[in-house]
Amino acid sequence: TRSFCIISENIRGPVQLTSNMPTSEGDDAEMLKSIVESQVSARLEHHDSLLAEMSKQMSAMIDEMESLQMVQGELVAEEKAEAREVRMKIKKAKDEARKKHKEAHEGKDDEDDAEMDDMLSEMKEQKKKKNSKGEKPKKRRRTTKLSPAAQEKKLSIEMKPRGRIVGKVVEHNFGGVEVAKKKSNQKLTEFNAPRCADVGKGGQELEKQRELQALSQVKYSHCRSVVYAPAAETAAKAMQKGYVNNPLDKPPPAPAPDTKLEIDFVHGYHNSGFIQAQRNNTFYLKSGEIVYPSAALVIIYNQEKHKQNFFKGHSDEVSCLTVHPNGRFVASGQSGRFPPVFVWDSTKRVSGANFLSDDSHLSTLNGHDNRIASLDFSHDGKLLVSVGSDAHNMAVIWDWKAGVALTSLSCGSHQVFDMRFNPYQAYGLPDSPPLPGQAPNDDDAIYTLTSCGVRHIKFWVLLRSQDEDSEQMRWYLEGNSVNYAQRTTVQDIKCFDFIDDSPELVVLDAESGQTTKIKGSTERSNSRVVAGTSDGDIFIFKQPEVRLRYGAGNAAPKPWWMREDGGKEGSVVMKRLWDSFATIIGIVPHNVSSGNKYILARKQREEIDRLTTKLRLQSHNSDLKKRLEAMYYTGPLGHRAGTCMVAYNKKTKLLVTSGGDGKMRMWDTNVGVPEREWGISTSGGLEDAGDEYGLKLGEILHHGAAGRSISWPKAGTKMVVGTSTNSILEVKVDVEDRSLGHVTELVSSHFGALSAIAIHPTKNIFVTVGKDRSVNLWLGDANTCASQARLSAPATSVCFHASGEFIAVGLTTFEFVVLKVEDEGGFSFKLRKNFQKHVAPIKQEDADIATTDKTHDITDDRGGGRKGGGRGAGLNRRQSSIGERADMTFAASEPVLPSNGQRRREGRGTGRVQDEVMDLKYSPSGDYLAIALRDNNIYLYQITNPNNIEDDYRLISVMKGHTSMVTNLDWSVDSIFLMSTGGDAELLYWQIQQMKNEEKDPSFRPCQFAHPFLLRDMKWNSWTSIYGWPVQGIWPTDIKESSEPVRGVMRSNRGEVLLVADDYARVRLLRWPSLQGDKVREYYGHAMHCKDAKFSSDDGTVVSIGGADCTIIQWKHIDNHGKQVSYISGVSPRRPTAVRTPRSATNKTRQRRTTTYQNAIAAVSEDMEGGERKPRNSRNGSDKVNPDAKKAREESQKRKKNKEKVVKEKQRG
Repeated sequence: TRSFCIISENIRGPVQLTSNMPTSEGDDAEMLKSIVESQVSARLEHHDSLLAEMSKQMSAMIDEMESLQMVQGELVAEEKAEAREVRMKIKKAKDEARKKHKEAHEGKDDEDDAEMDDMLSEMKEQKKKKNSKGEKPKKRRRTTKLSPAAQEKKLSIEMKPRGRIVGKVVEHNFGGVEVAKKKSNQKLTEFNAPRCADVGKGGQELEKQRELQALSQVKYSHCRSVVYAPAAETAAKAMQKGYVNNPLDKPPPAPAPDTKLEIDFVHGYHNSGFIQAQRNNTFYLKSGEIVYPSAALVIIYNQEKHKQNFFKGHSDEVSCLTVHPNGRFVASGQSGRFPPVFVWDSTKRVSGANFLSDDSHLSTLNGHDNRIASLDFSHDGKLLVSVGSDAHNMAVIWDWKAGVALTSLSCGSHQVFDMRFNPYQAYGLPDSPPLPGQAPNDDDAIYTLTSCGVRHIKFWVLLRSQDEDSEQMRWYLEGNSVNYAQRTTVQDIKCFDFIDDSPELVVLDAESGQTTKIKGSTERSNSRVVAGTSDGDIFIFKQPEVRLRYGAGNAAPKPWWMREDGGKEGSVVMKRLWDSFATIIGIVPHNVSSGNKYILARKQREEIDRLTTKLRLQSHNSDLKKRLEAMYYTGPLGHRAGTCMVAYNKKTKLLVTSGGDGKMRMWDTNVGVPEREWGISTSGGLEDAGDEYGLKLGEILHHGAAGRSISWPKAGTKMVVGTSTNSILEVKVDVEDRSLGHVTELVSSHFGALSAIAIHPTKNIFVTVGKDRSVNLWLGDANTCASQARLSAPATSVCFHASGEFIAVGLTTFEFVVLKVEDEGGFSFKLRKNFQKHVAPIKQEDADIATTDKTHDITDDRGGGRKGGGRGAGLNRRQSSIGERADMTFAASEPVLPSNGQRRREGRGTGRVQDEVMDLKYSPSGDYLAIALRDNNIYLYQITNPNNIEDDYRLISVMKGHTSMVTNLDWSVDSIFLMSTGGDAELLYWQIQQMKNEEKDPSFRPCQFAHPFLLRDMKWNSWTSIYGWPVQGIWPTDIKESSEPVRGVMRSNRGEVLLVADDYARVRLLRWPSLQGDKVREYYGHAMHCKDAKFSSDDGTVVSIGGADCTIIQWKHIDNHGKQVSYISGVSPRRPTAVRTPRSATNKTRQRRTTTYQNAIAAVSEDMEGGERKPRNSRNGSDKVNPDAKKAREESQKRKKNKEKVVKEKQRG
């Protein structure tokens, strides 16, 4: 079989021929020729047929496309015709509307023209009559009032542009900041200026002012009002020819300030009950220093040098802390979500600084979901227990050196106040080698713990046991509630401590075979737990030891340190185990009634009830009374208003308790005395030490103070006490007399939320006020509280008089108080009250709010005085008892209730929210006092005499204009203008008195100033407003990122930096002025929101106050060289402020220029050029213009034009 493949150039493609028949060589040529010819002809015919079909299809498609184009053309023509008809209809409708409008307008114009013609004719007739009489016409102002339409027409004539093309102001929004953009080639026919932003009317001067105003006005999203850049900023823009105010042209961000802040001293300590579970948190260190928390700081205070060191590792409020048995290591926990526990060394500090070094950190423990409520080291310091404030109150046992949690368990659903290791009942982990009193190995170690809280006291055992799954030894924690045995009711246990009833440790000397007693040691085998309750009772519990059996008839073996072999492997040694249950063995009741209920036998109680019933019928039976009194409980009594803290000292064997009644008492514990010799055994061995009344803290601190934290070191001669009024006291202890002696106040602070701070105008002195109704005067150089005054209501604001001799304090009861600062010399000051009065006279309908009780006596709504007192009864208020004030939280919004429990009618001056004084400021001249209230008004007082007594303060104006509460006030340097901000983010200005170049008008009254553009270069005595052009940078660029976080603002006295306090517990430092995007320095130390921050008079110190953390922080204001800033007012001039010019159309580089920030009313003088402006309350229809000023202005304009011509000619030449 042969296969052939022939490819010919004449055919389109290959032709393959295959033959399977055998052929001879002679026939091959003819056969191949015939086959090729037939194949070629067939292939050509096939291709011709294909080409014919394709041509037919193409012609059909062309015909179809032509038909579609024709249809589409017809449709387009129809649409164009319809659109033409619609346009014609719209044009016709517009023409008709214009025609109607023109006819109506022409009719009005005719009426106005007729009215004007009538007026002119009347005036001509009057002139003719006067001329006929021979009298000279007097020049008088026309008093005839025009109709609104005529006034509108006259205004339109004056406002009509005179053939000049100027820019039209259009507002644009870009990046959260609205600016004014100049749009060219449009005639100025209208100007949409914001409210209170009109700058006058009239010709070319109007156009010039509006151009300047358009270039300088700025609106950003956080402020409702339009603010204006200073003249220097506007001049820098106007100098650039053809400048267009483009929002894309942003000034370059300013760098962070050259100065910095460092914490210098902290006034504060928080144990006032804001956090109910916060208890024992003041301790002595081995060095004799005191460690305690305040806000987000842990403070180490050296009372001899009066200096502080700080641990700054926490990011939220320090909720608890404890000290290691070695007196060096400290563990501290904080609030917030997923709070850490830090363990650090208090001795490792940076030389020459007041903070700890980096190597002071020892361990960080993370294991809780919510605030840490309690911390405590074991007696050997190897373990640490922490309790969280989550829903399950989880307790975690830590090996803190390794950072490992050994075990954890829930303490129950009720809130836990404290959880501690029992140092006198434990068999601790052994050292290498083990010491006497320790377990021989890790598996035999056991610890006991106690926890207390709301309706809660539990006793725990921590030991090692074999795990059922892994068959390995692991730690287990087991606890159970106490068995009261029906002796008392379940109460809140607020505190507890341990009494050591163990004998001293006896050790066997293996060489001599003799035993020796280690003096001052303890076997840690027997202990009592003394707990204080919310009612004031004192409960004594005992956690029994479990007697282990070592085989039938075998006696208990000796401990390993009493064996000759030293407890080697294979030897049987004593093991210890305590039960997780406890029983109550004694009660000290808080009063006789509780003693009868808890201590006396059932038959005695029944007899007392029977005699009491009988005495009701025979009330004059003296014998029956004596018999009944003889049966009452006569033992020791506890505290009347709850037991706040219990502390035991092992060396003196004494116990001290502190109660809500403001007393501290000492007790004899009868340690070493057998229980059978305790007497009737009802008080668990506690006996009064002889000082029945003890130490009265409430009388010493005058605020109903109660001791909530007591640290009693081993020496026993002194103790440190943290009180409910946020004070720390050092109390001397007379061990021989068993009494408490001299008291020294180491730390003083407010015990209610801080409200405001004010700085002395010339000295480094500041004053703080708060919700605790107290005014504290602090010495910034000495870091001490110099004086304190009590108020009748919570304070909300405070300010110094310009002389520094008087202080004004705003209250929540529509009142303000004026105090006098008396300098007694030697850093001794005294605050004396001058007077207290209502901000404004109270209306009769508001004043008549007294109500009649069941005895028909009239009582004051604020809880003080009888009939005739009313709301103006002064400072006499009914004071609550010492016990009530101990746990009182001061809130301005709490309702006031009378003594009989009935709710009174609400009225002005009763502590309503509307009565709160938001801010008050003395003018720089000292002649005015402006008071801002939450009722949206500003009350202005004029001070007629420098003695500042009540009669010298005269209310001259109530300025209304804000639509929300007024939050901040600032005076101009000349005391002419007042700036105010509102809760609705609005910035308003007020003119308080006439300017010096104005004509004096006796009818002038303080009023709102309607031209803020003219005050853009005003020199303000202080700047505390959170809105304005110079403080744009305090707000984030995106308004969604902020929900009113700024609390306080202050510009430095030298005008270089800006201080900002916000809700994120930050103190920020920026350059002045601060625009959006500027760099900032941030400082932390407060825990809650930072309420406010102020510069001292010399700018060398910054003082910030926290809100609910009750902490005052003094910061050093230092420069780059580490030196403290010192500015003397009137000697050192202000540094020039930086004017940042944005990128212009002609110059692509960013420029920075400087100019001196002075000339308080430069804008006013430039625009008015010597002209006199009418008083704001005058009823005249026009302003007076000085003709001399007009001439001077025209001459200056001519000179400018001549100079421009000369310059242009030189350029052409």
